[in-house]
Amino acid sequence: MKIENQVSSLQPSKRLKELGVKQDSLFYWHNIDTYPSIMYGDSTEWAGDELISAFTVAELGEMLPLFIIMNNGIYFQDKKEADSRAKILIYLLENGL
Repeated sequence: MKIENQVSSLQPSKRLKELGVKQDSLFYWHNIDTYPSIMYGDSTEWAGDELISAFTVAELGEMLPLFIIMNNGIYFQDKKEADSRAKILIYLLENGL
């Protein structure tokens, strides 16, 4: 399976960064304005480059609460599990939950 299918896509990753989520991941989006691609490794190795964390499903799972109750009929769905989890985290952060 390609790594692109196992990490959060660029747009939700950007939004998580804007919301102040610590940029500490195994994978990072780089060259986001020209040719977005994913790289592996310590972010300090690419000082000066704009990097955005491409969070794995497991990393996103660790950031989410273990239990969420929402009675307003909101649901989250995407083609990739990582993007679904990213959208849940974005919703929780945007709504102060």
